[in-house]
Amino acid sequence: MHRNRPELKTQVVVSSACLFVLLVAGCQRGMPGVSGDDDPTPVNVSTMRLQREVNSGETAIFFGALKPIRETQLRFGKSGAIATIKPLGSRVLAGEQLATLEQSDLATQIADLETQVQASAATGPNLNLERQLKEAQAQFQLGIIEAPWDCLVTDRLLDEGSPVSPELSPLRIVDTQPPRVVIRLPRRVADRLQMEQRIWVVVGDQPIECQVDYRSVEEISAGSKTVWLTIQSDLEQIPWAFGQTVEVRFNLASEQAGCWVPLSALNRDASGLWSVYVATSNQDGEEINEARGVIQRKLVRLYQLQNEWALIDGSLQDEERIVVEGTHRVVSGQQVNVLDVTTQLIRPGEEASGE
Repeated sequence: MHRNRPELKTQVVVSSACLFVLLVAGCQRGMPGVSGDDDPTPVNVSTMRLQREVNSGETAIFFGALKPIRETQLRFGKSGAIATIKPLGSRVLAGEQLATLEQSDLATQIADLETQVQASAATGPNLNLERQLKEAQAQFQLGIIEAPWDCLVTDRLLDEGSPVSPELSPLRIVDTQPPRVVIRLPRRVADRLQMEQRIWVVVGDQPIECQVDYRSVEEISAGSKTVWLTIQSDLEQIPWAFGQTVEVRFNLASEQAGCWVPLSALNRDASGLWSVYVATSNQDGEEINEARGVIQRKLVRLYQLQNEWALIDGSLQDEERIVVEGTHRVVSGQQVNVLDVTTQLIRPGEEASGE
């Protein structure tokens, strides 16, 4: 019995070695693109053909607000107690009274002076009475606030009976003309806009047409400028309110030429470099079937992002096939089966038909 133990140990060692070899071989057969023979099994990848665009476009979306054409705070010209004041939300025509002070005593004085001036007319002008009347009328007018233009009362800070002085503003009004769109834009966008350029704005769920009316020369804050848009469309049938947030869409011409690719086609390494995988149609000069390819990694520059797409450039050629799905399963030099999905993708700027 004891003489057979060395032989048993030797058999166990040999069996373990055989099992290890079989496991390694099995793993190799299970790995994508790796097999025990000379013809690796290619993995399947989806590709699209590159199309270089000389003048690319972009749609930039920002948010602005509906602001009145003009607005102001109104004050009395003298101190007193408020007698009348328009309610909040009142629409007032130009020249109508918005607020008045309690001036009953002054009104009585004016009426008396007017009577005296008329009575003295028979004996000739009374310059002293006329001067007093004009001064009293001017004082009375200081106690009245009139609408400088058709307006809407948006703030009422004081009520009837409240004391007020020329330093206090009891009312704030805005022009009732159609509003303008005011938006703060990154300088890179604002500087590319042209005066009277047509811009689309979404108010509620309705698109309306506007045009660029003003662009600030100086930066309002670091890297941004203010742009005003005048509304060209009729707002009569569209609910809106001053201060309402609206979506602004800018169709801009891009200064960069390049190729639009889905974001899924991009890879970024630890050093921050971007790249794509190209499925070339030959390897070492040997032509490969159109349904097959060999993976080649190419570095690219990233210019612009739009929705799920990126505008890139680099050592890329028209009609080259880049991997858009399955990039995590491929490496340079690997053979792949190619499924062309170019016609299924809609690049930025293309119609829904894919043309």
